Amino acid sequence: MTIKECYLRLDGDYDDIMERLGTEKLVERFMLKFPQEGERQMAALHEAMENEDIEECFKVAHTLKGVSANLSITGLYQKASALTEQLRPLTNAPDPKLVIALKEEYDHVLTVLQDYVDEKEEV
Repeated sequence: MTIKECYLRLDGDYDDIMERLGTEKLVERFMLKFPQEGERQMAALHEAMENEDIEECFKVAHTLKGVSANLSITGLYQKASALTEQLRPLTNAPDPKLVIALKEEYDHVLTVLQDYVDEKEEV
C-alpha cells in the first residue's frame, strides 16, 4: 500500500498533507507516530469521562482535532471536531453518540495504519 492509498483508506487528504510536509517519507514518519499520541488521548478522554471532567474532555477532543487536522486525516478530524464543538460551552457532558463515532473512526485509523505497516514489512 502506498502512502496515497493509505490516505484514501483513512478518509484523509493526501494532497493537503503532501503540500504541508512535502515528501512521503516525512508524511510516513509523522503518520506512524499517530498511534502513540492517539492512544494517550483516547485514554485521557476515557478517564476524563469517568471523572465527569467536562473541561478535560474538551481539551482532549480539541487535541485530537488538532492532531488529525495536522495530519490531514479528515474523517477523524470531523469526528473530533463535532465532539469538541459539542463540549465547547463546558457545560455539556460528552454526547455518547459523538464519543462512539470518534472511537469508531479512531479504531478505523489504527486498523489502516497497521495494515500499512504490515504490508510494508511483507515487502
